[in-house]
Amino acid sequence: MKKNSSIGYWEELVGIFESIEIDDLTFRVNLHNHQLVLTSDSKEARVLGAELTSKFEGMRVGLLRTDLPEKPILVRVIACKDHAAE
Repeated sequence: MKKNSSIGYWEELVGIFESIEIDDLTFRVNLHNHQLVLTSDSKEARVLGAELTSKFEGMRVGLLRTDLPEKPILVRVIACKDHAAE
């Protein structure tokens, strides 16, 4: 079962990227054990919708929320040989 998560400024959520789900109110990023839930009209949702594409499926990613207006959330791929450390 996935844990619904939110992240504060300068916090990072790390996991294996699976998919994105969008409806009228929420934007959800599905990681292996977590689901990051944002409002669908947020700046963070717009950035993630543009950056997290299917090419990231199965990759270990870090989602870092910032307090920078021009970069509200950053995505990074984390090279990891062993996914068991998740």
